[in-house]
Amino acid sequence: MTKVRFFPLLLFFALSYSLANFVPMPWSDSVVHAQSQAEYLREANNLIRSAERSFHGGKLEEARMELDKANQALEAAAAEGDSPQLSSARTRYDRLSGNVDRRLEDAVSASVSTAPTPTPQTARFPASRDLRELNREMERTRSNLNDHRWWDLSPSIRETRLQGASESVDTYRERLDAIIASVDPAFHDSPEIRESQAILADISPLIQQRSTETEPVEESSPAATEALFLAEKIQELHHAFNARFQGVHGSSMIEGTTPEDQLEQGRKAVAQLETLEQDVLPLLQPVMGNVVDTLGETPAAINNALHDLGVKTDFDVGSRFDDLHRGLVNVEKSRRASSQDLARQAEFTMMGIEGLAEEIRLERLQGAREFLLLAQAFDTADQDVNRLLGQVDTLYAEMSVRIEKEIDARAWAGNMADFPGPGTVAELSQAALDFIRQHPNWNPPGRGTKILATSVQGPWDVGTRDLFGRVLQWRLPLHVAITNSEMKKDNIARVYELSILTAEGTPARVEKKPPFTEYWVGNSWNMRIENVPAQQ
Repeated sequence: MTKVRFFPLLLFFALSYSLANFVPMPWSDSVVHAQSQAEYLREANNLIRSAERSFHGGKLEEARMELDKANQALEAAAAEGDSPQLSSARTRYDRLSGNVDRRLEDAVSASVSTAPTPTPQTARFPASRDLRELNREMERTRSNLNDHRWWDLSPSIRETRLQGASESVDTYRERLDAIIASVDPAFHDSPEIRESQAILADISPLIQQRSTETEPVEESSPAATEALFLAEKIQELHHAFNARFQGVHGSSMIEGTTPEDQLEQGRKAVAQLETLEQDVLPLLQPVMGNVVDTLGETPAAINNALHDLGVKTDFDVGSRFDDLHRGLVNVEKSRRASSQDLARQAEFTMMGIEGLAEEIRLERLQGAREFLLLAQAFDTADQDVNRLLGQVDTLYAEMSVRIEKEIDARAWAGNMADFPGPGTVAELSQAALDFIRQHPNWNPPGRGTKILATSVQGPWDVGTRDLFGRVLQWRLPLHVAITNSEMKKDNIARVYELSILTAEGTPARVEKKPPFTEYWVGNSWNMRIENVPAQQ
């Protein structure tokens, strides 16, 4: 005799029932939406699988009804946001729905071609596909309004469903009237028409009901009341101040491609941080401290605490808190990071100052000092910044004294001795002086520029060659001393190394003599004006 194993069988049915009726716990507002959608998708997928079995078994009408129910579940899931799982289920539904509808149409065509002439009592209802599609849409609207979890949905989803129903009901009525008008009057009282009219008749009262009823109010505990107050306060603060933290990411706020741009952006950043610290943080900190003490300090902990207290909101409280908390933390982090960024750049300038041209050393040290002062504005407690400020001031003073001594000691290098020619140093130096004095680049208007002297520093050399290596121009190395209104105040003459070039001539036949047509500039340095012999 075969023994029946009742316990495994009972366990199987118990597990099946538990899984079928399992409702996930909504640990946060964002999770509530995701789990509700998961339930709808699970229901839709089950119906689609059942419809596939009916379709392959030839039960087309049954498959159609199951697909209609699946479509309602998909629409409910879509109301709570898009997801890859929803897209996949919708694709399966569309493919199977098309196959079922085509098979139904084929069945109708076949029955019409083989059946005897129908009478109003035996004829199949015409326009069945249009009516079936209308019924699906109306049933979907009715189900959305009649959802038993209506008050568990977020206010935005409820409003979307209500607005969609209100906008669609007149269209449904017009489409149903058009279908009725298109068929024989014998069908006007058919079961199909009565079913559609019944669905449509349900929608308007549901719209009225949902528009006027109020959410059931459950008696709240003092803890829940306080939690709801904090949640709403966090939402209010987030709306008012979260955008004020734009650009405050906890990293350096120094931007720009030039030192001037960086200083300008840095000063704006300091002003933004000071405004946050003075106007915003004092409003955020007490409320957020209460949230941490009452609900928790992480998004998950906050949302779980609200759920345990039965507090529902239309927004993710934990996420809003996290945004504001990140802003608070990033204010201090951005101060430190910006200060360190400016200090690094200033130190780099100070370390490489000896490799810069003499005339820009003090300017760059002054720029480094401005960077360090701005770094100090970001973080007054940064010891590296305070140390570098002392160093840059010392370096600037030492550099100033040394530069002045070097300027005092420099002498004018006259024309080279034993110049090999062609031409004499006196003739060539004068020709070069005349050329430079007439050149607009050396005589900018309004600067009071004066070309003091030139001297020949080397023999003729090749300037340019053609593709075959033949000389096209010769160049003559020179020193040129100039001054202007500003430099005169400090008794400064600026000396430039030049190569002055002859006119371009016939390859390999160019002569080493004026006229000069262009120049190349090399190094430069300062010296005292009185150390430059004036040249007429």
